Amino acid sequence: MASCFICKSDAIENLMDLGMQPVCNKFLKSNDETENRFPLIMGLCKKCGLVQLINPFSSEELIPKYDWVTYTEPEGHLDTVANMLAKLSNKDTSICGISFKDDSLLERMKKLGFDKVMRLDLQKDLNANNNFGGVETIQRLLDTARANLIVQQHGKFDIVIARHILEHAYNLKEFFAALKVLVKEDGFIMFEIPDCTKPLEQLDYSTIWEEHIVYFTPETFKNCFTYYGLEVGKFELFPYPLENSLIAIVKNNENITPKFPDENTLEKENNRALRFSQEFLKTKNKMKAIFSDFRENNGKITVFGAGHNACTLINIFELKDYIDYVIDDNSNKQKLLMPGSHIPIRGSSVLLENDIKFSVFSLNPGVEEKIIAKNEEFIKKGGKFLSFCPISKYSIQNV
Repeated sequence: MASCFICKSDAIENLMDLGMQPVCNKFLKSNDETENRFPLIMGLCKKCGLVQLINPFSSEELIPKYDWVTYTEPEGHLDTVANMLAKLSNKDTSICGISFKDDSLLERMKKLGFDKVMRLDLQKDLNANNNFGGVETIQRLLDTARANLIVQQHGKFDIVIARHILEHAYNLKEFFAALKVLVKEDGFIMFEIPDCTKPLEQLDYSTIWEEHIVYFTPETFKNCFTYYGLEVGKFELFPYPLENSLIAIVKNNENITPKFPDENTLEKENNRALRFSQEFLKTKNKMKAIFSDFRENNGKITVFGAGHNACTLINIFELKDYIDYVIDDNSNKQKLLMPGSHIPIRGSSVLLENDIKFSVFSLNPGVEEKIIAKNEEFIKKGGKFLSFCPISKYSIQNV
């Protein structure tokens, strides 16, 4: 039986079994290329309310095979975060970032006058055998033994920064322990993670991703530290349209008591997750009906954006038979095939060249208007844009 990634209880309920799925960053060069698939299962800890993957894909399988695969995170709040950290320190403070996702915050700290700033190097500090592995590689390699070697080389740090990596960690006990080795006894660790409250409430199934092992909400995020001898000193929620960003600045406290949600809070957490799972089949059937009907009565269909959102939704909603192309203007992706569905990826020129009538965005809704403006001719010729995103004004869920 699986145990909870946070509280280690066995009170795990299988929420959603989404079948055998590919790794979303494993774009294919041909239909003959070997493709591994793994069971994608979401679960819920009924004791602490944490949504999480059950038996997640091997972290080695998540390593991109192309060095151009990148992920971006929201950064509009980072000036505020940098000032928060500056108030906890002085100009002699030593600061260490864990991954490339920390670079932009580290640069802000330098501009504020901090010069003892570094970020762990994949090869030199973590002994990785390539230089383009991501957070899936870092969380696997950063254990207490490696952390002690880093301390021997660089010393302990006053502040350790870990943005958008905690939700990727397979062994939270060891990951937290490694970070505690890196930081001074009176130092601070700053975590940032995406808040999954909105996606769960809005039935945004693109939030399911094999690279995210745990799906935090503010309640489960704040509580998780107490199980590992860490105390939250500062907690902030920064609102964004899709997913809020959650910031926690924590310090060591081995005497802290593990905290479970109270009965009312736990019920709210569990009900949110249960509704997300219970509405999946209805949503899937609705999507298939919309795509099938449009394909039969109007013609060719594309999905706009060849990221993990599109990959997840096409595969879990079983839409591949209705889609002619996935559009992406990243030249690295063009002429490759989408994982799982094997749908060809092409540039946006196919909208006019191939007589496309219907295109569904799988992008941040903040860029939808720009794409529409660039494709006025497509609309003039009878083309239509909709969006997978539930909060978009073009949402396909409103059809």
